[in-house]
Amino acid sequence: MKEKKFPVRRFIKELSPEDLGKYGSVRPLNLRDVGGVLVAAANFENLGPLDAGVRRIIVSSDTVYCVFEGGRVRDFLSERDYSLGGEAFGVVTYCDGEGVRRDLIYGENGVTAVDVKTGTSAHYPECGPARRGAIFRERLFLADGNLLTYSAPLKTGDFDLKKEDTGKIRLSDVGGDVLALVPYGRRLALFRTREILLLTADANDLYFAFERLKFDGGEVLEGSVGGCGDTVLFRTEKGLFRLDGEKCTRVEIADSGVVFPIPAIAAAGGGEYYSAVKVGGVGYIFVYDPAKGKYYLTPINTKMIGGGAKGVYIEADKTLLHVGGEGYSIFDYSVLTLDLAFPERAAKYVLEGISVAGKGNFTLSVIRGLLSDDYKIAAYEVTHLRHTLPLGSMRLVFHTFDTDVCIRGIVLHLREVGA
Repeated sequence: MKEKKFPVRRFIKELSPEDLGKYGSVRPLNLRDVGGVLVAAANFENLGPLDAGVRRIIVSSDTVYCVFEGGRVRDFLSERDYSLGGEAFGVVTYCDGEGVRRDLIYGENGVTAVDVKTGTSAHYPECGPARRGAIFRERLFLADGNLLTYSAPLKTGDFDLKKEDTGKIRLSDVGGDVLALVPYGRRLALFRTREILLLTADANDLYFAFERLKFDGGEVLEGSVGGCGDTVLFRTEKGLFRLDGEKCTRVEIADSGVVFPIPAIAAAGGGEYYSAVKVGGVGYIFVYDPAKGKYYLTPINTKMIGGGAKGVYIEADKTLLHVGGEGYSIFDYSVLTLDLAFPERAAKYVLEGISVAGKGNFTLSVIRGLLSDDYKIAAYEVTHLRHTLPLGSMRLVFHTFDTDVCIRGIVLHLREVGA
């Protein structure tokens, strides 16, 4: 008998929820789109258990720090402890003219500079309290409320206001608190509760000017801002937005089941934006690639995320995970769910078998109403169903324990009724 194939047999062509919407809905979990191919999403390295009492994790270019109550900060990788005399809120890394790299940890009691190589530290309380920080034009910029403070150039610990090249800027109360400072090309982006400002410097880096962006998407949520190279992602109560150049646009999320929490739990690292979300009441990580405009979901429930130049660190079940390292997948399985709905003209066909173009081994669940059958399936091998199914609404669920897996296409093997 000659095998017939349904004309829309390749359901994974452009592997995005938008493209697959015409066939149903797709939710790739721990699988991502790379050039039209679904692959295992990310390398997650389990770094070990977190100590009890960690309030937040802050990430520099070289390491990750655990912040505890009472001003104690621990370098998770070197296990060195530092006492800041007040709570720490963030860290940035700066390399001075002599090639010395320092992590500048800022918080309630000023700045503590940690030599990355030796672990020695120096404290600079004169800059005052700071909840946000960034390096811009070889200066350390700090913000607390609506007060912006900047150091002398090339001297990130020098905040002597008697000098011409240091200073403080009191912003108007209208825009609200500064929620994030993000280096943005040759400008510094200031995300405030009710406005977004771009700061520029003159040729001598002595005077600064602000440009207010046009944005009416609602109030920016604290903890939601993440810089991804030429794009900055942030959230308001109206959704997820991206800043490109001087234009803010909303990110469309095809899966209506994704719920972002308030307050936000998010960070950026490795050019991608990570946020804790809920799907059906279950915790996931939403990962968005602004270069491709696509996202995927990874099954992790978290309360803390920190991002830096070397990737993202995530708390999961009281352990610390590193995304982007040379680690291993911590997940028990990867899942791809396809909800398929066929047009009336498909009623003359029955489904006899399924095959996957790609690589890896899968367990396939074919669900039709209350009936479900499970099959072992290997790439490029036809799996014949135990019972032929008339085409209609059905769900295909692919599970895999393989870490090196991809799906290029799914082929439905059909037989015309009566043939």
